[in-house]
Amino acid sequence: MKKYILALLITAGLVMAVVSPTLVLAAPADDACAGITAAGGTCDSGDAAKAGFEKIITTVIDILSVIVGAAAVIMIIIGGFRYVASAGDANATKAGKETILYALIGLAIVIFAQIVVSFVLSKL
Repeated sequence: MKKYILALLITAGLVMAVVSPTLVLAAPADDACAGITAAGGTCDSGDAAKAGFEKIITTVIDILSVIVGAAAVIMIIIGGFRYVASAGDANATKAGKETILYALIGLAIVIFAQIVVSFVLSKL
């Protein structure tokens, strides 16, 4: 059990090391009105609070999706090990197959949730 927890922590650390720079680099520019205000004009989107709320919700959903996606991949690997190590035992084989199936269902739900959230936020 300790090996699984250690593997989970290492995988989560690696995922965050890869994803967090990507989220920072993919963030939109905060100073979109710099050219307009420098020329003496005014630039007011009018919905700054709304845009901030949408950005927070999107960031939270993205982070949770990465965490759940990583957990699903780990569970698929664990299910594969259980399936391979079952040594012909019907109950162990069934448990390995169910682990893989439930992890894939969870992954599909996360993907569907991302689609729904992006659709809803685009309509607001």
